[in-house]
Amino acid sequence: MANPVLTSGASMACPHLGPAMETTQSLRVRASGQPILTVSNSLAVTGCPFSLPSGPAPCAQVVWQMGSLRVRSAGEPVLTTGAQGIAIGAAGPQGPPQIQFTQLRVKAA
Repeated sequence: MANPVLTSGASMACPHLGPAMETTQSLRVRASGQPILTVSNSLAVTGCPFSLPSGPAPCAQVVWQMGSLRVRSAGEPVLTTGAQGIAIGAAGPQGPPQIQFTQLRVKAA
């Protein structure tokens, strides 16, 4: 099933709702006028509120493990709302990122 493609304008967060912003993006392919994201894009997380009894352990980044199975940009699978990723912090893997908003016109399977 096709899911909306993630772009640089997508609103994403770690599992603890710390905002996640892309650090790189595809400059060649756009969806709804914004650069699309691929599995090689990592997201930097800022403001993650997660902590342990020993102190703060915020998420630092989101890395992607699997994107679209059929659609690629510059040889990399594009990210969709169905992409599999994981937030990583000082305490190790934390869980999947939360995709709060993205464009809805362009879809990929």
